[in-house]
Amino acid sequence: MAAVEPAIVHPDWCDQGICTATPAAPNGEAHRSEPATVALTGGAIDVRAHLYQAHAAWPTAVLVKLELSGLIGPNWQLVNGTTTITPGEVTDLAEMLTGLAASGRAGHARGANRSTEPTGRQAGVAR
Repeated sequence: MAAVEPAIVHPDWCDQGICTATPAAPNGEAHRSEPATVALTGGAIDVRAHLYQAHAAWPTAVLVKLELSGLIGPNWQLVNGTTTITPGEVTDLAEMLTGLAASGRAGHARGANRSTEPTGRQAGVAR
């Protein structure tokens, strides 16, 4: 009688076209979601993210894999980096970036509202 390979239960988010969790690889491979990509600095840098969960005979955590690649700086130097973080760390990162973006927008708006008319000493008004 032939051995029956165990069925792989894929998470709902797993893209089976890129998933490497198969019965032939009982441990060490992973479930992967379809990657999402954001192009930054006019497309010179790409940030890709996807869900990742190691496939094993025991429960494993769902993580987020971030990949950064592209060209930066005045000399267009190639950069590449990869990290894997928890969903909680993604939330922390998103909150930090959202706060920075809000501060930057507010600062830009204040700068745009400044009058271009000279005032005080600039206008030659004596104090």
